[in-house]
Amino acid sequence: MINIEKVEKELYEVFVPATPIADPYLLKGREGVLSNIKAAYLRKGSGVVVFGDRGVGKSSIIKVAKQIITDGDHYYHSASSQDSFDSIMLSCLDNYNVSQSITEKVMTKTGGIKGGLSFFGSEVGVDGTGSSSVKSVSIGESMLTPQVICKRLQGIKGMVIIDDFETISSKEERRKFSDLIKKLSDNDSSITLVIVGISKSLDELLDAHQSSQRSISEVKVERLPNSEIQKIIVDGMSKLKIRIGDELVSEIVQISANFPYYTHLICEGCVRVLIDQIRSGESKELVINAKVLRKSIKYSIENAKHTISSTYTNAILRKKSSDRFMFTLFAIAMNQEEPVKYNQISNMVSKLEQKNEGLTNVSHYLFTLCSDGILERVGRAGYYKYKDPLMKAYVILMTKEDSKGNALKIVNAMLDDVRKRLDNLE
Repeated sequence: MINIEKVEKELYEVFVPATPIADPYLLKGREGVLSNIKAAYLRKGSGVVVFGDRGVGKSSIIKVAKQIITDGDHYYHSASSQDSFDSIMLSCLDNYNVSQSITEKVMTKTGGIKGGLSFFGSEVGVDGTGSSSVKSVSIGESMLTPQVICKRLQGIKGMVIIDDFETISSKEERRKFSDLIKKLSDNDSSITLVIVGISKSLDELLDAHQSSQRSISEVKVERLPNSEIQKIIVDGMSKLKIRIGDELVSEIVQISANFPYYTHLICEGCVRVLIDQIRSGESKELVINAKVLRKSIKYSIENAKHTISSTYTNAILRKKSSDRFMFTLFAIAMNQEEPVKYNQISNMVSKLEQKNEGLTNVSHYLFTLCSDGILERVGRAGYYKYKDPLMKAYVILMTKEDSKGNALKIVNAMLDDVRKRLDNLE
């Protein structure tokens, strides 16, 4: 007899689109990245910058790194737009219990000035003879220099991880973290500062000084290859004791567009639909079939990130003149490498619209989609890409859902062709 309650409970431990993975078993295809992070950690005085597109699993990687690197006391902070260097580092120092009753010795040589200087509620005495007195003063935000932080963290071993780093908009604030990495390196510290964020490059994310860069290990997280996406599906379903055929696995791989976020979302939808079918008596076996997957596509569309779905809705669903807006976006999704040249987009739209008279004019559609913020033009030669890379898989989901008849057959054939070409490359 099927224990559906057990399946439902374990589902949210196996397929987790909403939260980062923390179980090393469930993280697929990231052994090399984890090895690079561990090597940087063992290299005393090195900082680490982990970067890549949205949805490729950076937070999951760093959560697993915390699990497998056991010789240290690690601190994790998810940054927000309200954060600054001072607020994050005060929180970090508090975590290590070195922010309370912290004192700095302040030496003041006055050259004969009489009186006392008020300093964070304490007073530095001056006797008017040119001598100086020393008093302990409590550390305050404006005293949180990289050198002070190094001193406070002296003797502590571990990773200080700052995730969602891109939400800190101030370049000046970001640069302070690169200064801290350099100071940690100069002081031979046992603390490894790990910066994690959405970016195409280290410079775009951290804006590090040249002198800091020698202390930084760059770890770029690429989109997962098809073979690893497949492992997420097969291993996850196996853990839940759910059967799924090779053809359906391949279809989920196609739709995921190399983003593990969508793989987890679609698989969660499949299991959720299957659970509902068993409870209603519609199904009596733990088997994913084509009907379950179709319903899962609807589930995935409804539960995708709001920013993605609302951007697509504004750009497509309010334009009822034709399917050309949808096909234009889908044409870009069918190219593995972005940006995509105008002629390639135009040629694919012609195929989707089943036209034989040459290239379709999609200039107006591309211009409108750029104005709506779903695409961006690259350079002057007519190349286009998604503003948010996660849009790619969502476009595939929506095109499969909304295409009918021959158009749907062409869409599926294109997806299958792309999958075969990628399989040959791996």
